Amino acid sequence: MVLPHFKIQDDPPSREGWLRKKGRRLKMWTRRWCKIGWDELGHTAILFCYHSEDTTEEKRTAISLERVEINALQTDDDLLAKGGPAYAIGIDTRVREGKLQGDEELRLHVLYAESNEERDAWIRDLQWVAVHSNIDNGYLIERNEQRAVLGSGSFSTVWKGVDRSTGKAWALKEINKDGLNSKGQEDIREEIEIQRRVGEHPNIVFMREFVETHSNFFIVLELLPGGALLDCIIDSQKGHFSERDALGIMLQLMQALEYIHSLKIVHRDLKPENFLLANRKSESEEELRVCLADFGCACRIHDDDELHELCGSPGYIAPEIIETASGGGGYGLKADIWSMGVILFILLTGTAPFAAANAEESFAKTLKGSYDYKPLQILTPTARDLLARMLVTKPSKRLSAKEVLAHPWMRGEGVGDTNLQLQDNLRLLKGKLMDGFSSVANKAVRYFSKSTDSPKTKT
Repeated sequence: MVLPHFKIQDDPPSREGWLRKKGRRLKMWTRRWCKIGWDELGHTAILFCYHSEDTTEEKRTAISLERVEINALQTDDDLLAKGGPAYAIGIDTRVREGKLQGDEELRLHVLYAESNEERDAWIRDLQWVAVHSNIDNGYLIERNEQRAVLGSGSFSTVWKGVDRSTGKAWALKEINKDGLNSKGQEDIREEIEIQRRVGEHPNIVFMREFVETHSNFFIVLELLPGGALLDCIIDSQKGHFSERDALGIMLQLMQALEYIHSLKIVHRDLKPENFLLANRKSESEEELRVCLADFGCACRIHDDDELHELCGSPGYIAPEIIETASGGGGYGLKADIWSMGVILFILLTGTAPFAAANAEESFAKTLKGSYDYKPLQILTPTARDLLARMLVTKPSKRLSAKEVLAHPWMRGEGVGDTNLQLQDNLRLLKGKLMDGFSSVANKAVRYFSKSTDSPKTKT
């Protein structure tokens, strides 16, 4: 069953079967053939209850799942002892507000399954279609509260939502379908598929589920209350931040990257804003946990040089990606290593090596691989060596994720404990963060249209 409003979801549950109910007036037990369906527009799920398996009959009860609470009710031990139906399913429509349809009545509907397993299956499928009818069936979102908004963009808002069944808080990325063309919808599909493939990893933001209603997409993600990576460093206790502190962060970042590279996934938009903290070490007894987020630019890869799409953020984007604007060769996993090299440079100096007044100047510096070496003088030789091996303009000479993790500095050899005193630099950098990937393609094309040099001659 493919419904009109499902652009990405294509396999909604279509469960049907016998359930029992107790008459409200005569209190007699009856059977109803119950079937999950949808309204005529395909927007709202409905539980149809028929007197027989003939679902073409007109006499039926229709329970709208537009706004409901669905739960397993307490098992009736007395009924169970008598061999009667005891596994109750509660569908409570009393939580709904607004105009009623026809002879609709808001009340608690109770239906009984023959076994606990059957009840669990019905509840799972009913909750699935209910939340895909209305996200509020699954999550409490206080939309009128400013604190519920975690972030926003042109076509999306990130909300704090609380799971109604468990009370756990999640981050819900809401994307308006009206703002997306077919390419945008395909990008969302790819992002969801990649997040599903990634699954669970301690240093990657976990996607719990993807929900599609008739008007919006919702990506339900792990809520990380620790904030952004740069803020954590800026707020370091007593302003002390050393190479060893940077190593503790970099190890987690590279473990996440090595994992997605093992799955043949390239992220393509690695930057400090896309690393979030599960906690703050100063506020928790747990060790600091850093997580990679935002797979909106990520894609799957099969050959190391197959990608040609311009994607990334100025200042972090790899030179081989920029070169695709002039018809250069493709790029692969090692484009992420360049971006991670930039992040390591920032972690160790508080400055961005390829920052410039505008994107075009940043591209020129990136293509040449030229940056100021003065901030590196305070670093240990092993730290400088790792940076040099990551920020190589030729991908073939650049380290892989596995090789970065095997580097002596990453293993703690020769790592310094001197305070790097980079907080002031980071505050300035945070205030000058360059604009993102949305317009990087036009900027790269504009850069090459102005340039008289072939990018392939740059070193």
